[in-house]
Amino acid sequence: MPELKRILLHRIRQFGPITFEQFMAAALYEPDIGYYTSPETDIGQAADFYTSTNLHGVFGAMFARQAAQMWEHLGRPGDFTFIEQGGGRGLFALDFLEYAAGHDREFYDSLTYLLVELNPHMKARQEKLLSGHSGKLRWKNSLADIEPITGCLFSNELVDSFPVHVVRFGKDGINELYIGEQDGDFKEEFGPCPTPEITEYFKSRSIIRHPGYRTELNLNARKWLREVAVTIKRGYVMTVDYGFSVHDYYSPERVTGTLLCYHRHQTNDEPLKRVGQQDITAHANFTALVEWGSEAGLKPLGFVSQSSFLLNMGIDSYIAELHRALPEDEFLKAAAQVRSLIMPDALGESHKVLVQARNAPDTRNAPLEGLRMRNRLDYLIAQA
Repeated sequence: MPELKRILLHRIRQFGPITFEQFMAAALYEPDIGYYTSPETDIGQAADFYTSTNLHGVFGAMFARQAAQMWEHLGRPGDFTFIEQGGGRGLFALDFLEYAAGHDREFYDSLTYLLVELNPHMKARQEKLLSGHSGKLRWKNSLADIEPITGCLFSNELVDSFPVHVVRFGKDGINELYIGEQDGDFKEEFGPCPTPEITEYFKSRSIIRHPGYRTELNLNARKWLREVAVTIKRGYVMTVDYGFSVHDYYSPERVTGTLLCYHRHQTNDEPLKRVGQQDITAHANFTALVEWGSEAGLKPLGFVSQSSFLLNMGIDSYIAELHRALPEDEFLKAAAQVRSLIMPDALGESHKVLVQARNAPDTRNAPLEGLRMRNRLDYLIAQA
């Protein structure tokens, strides 16, 4: 029996069933043996899943362009800190820093790149990959370890990895999913919802669904945004993830929620299997991120698809540069990778970019370039 499964079953036998949120937290983040804390954890084509950073360096380059404009809007401070939380192998950081060093030296010279990484094994890989920019880098284990900064906090597919509460609507109200034990294995069981914040969320938004409707609520995202707001003294937050508005998230047709597991590039809906050895995710609720961010003092500036963001930032001109610089066979390979970042049938529409700000200049007359066209923020706020 895997060690993590043995530990969790022992806890359940000793203290009783745990909420799914507690189960997911252990499955992903139990020290040294959770999915994201294990030395075996990897991201990419040879692992369980890949992200935009694994496809092509243009992804990091376009966000470096946007960060440089943010630096301009903040008055070109000499101590601009760019925080990346959940940086994986460090590919995004490498592409970001390489682009900044080669295309905007003044911005690069003002830059401190700070990675928030709780997995020491992943940190070691990042240090090795980024050794060419060692003078620019710092690491912290959590946002709580960071003094308030002027700059930007960036995350890519972070919110979807926060442990979520799973609930089911019933005739007697909302019940929460617990994980118990039966015959030496995990079993699902629903019981009373002990957290008033959960029932209040659905009640205050008049989200009432038929008995049996199952979904999630990511209260850890609310906690995270409060931490983010304390970390950002003056600057921006860029959140990239797959997800929906509240209306689409809790659509009457989405009867089983958004919870998914990833194992060897295959999805499944069995989070109680392969505990600690597969990724467990739930889509981001971007309306909630806007609401909860506003509560914490983060002003929403824009919400666009990943495709729109990258096109706004000039990815087409970057592709033209590649065409001039590369032999035809290499260019065709690169173009196919870039296509996956922007096309609707790949990551272009499923992934969104939310930009929020704290104590930053008003950008209505000179919007951030990534939000220049196809900004859906009004649509998102209308559902709040």
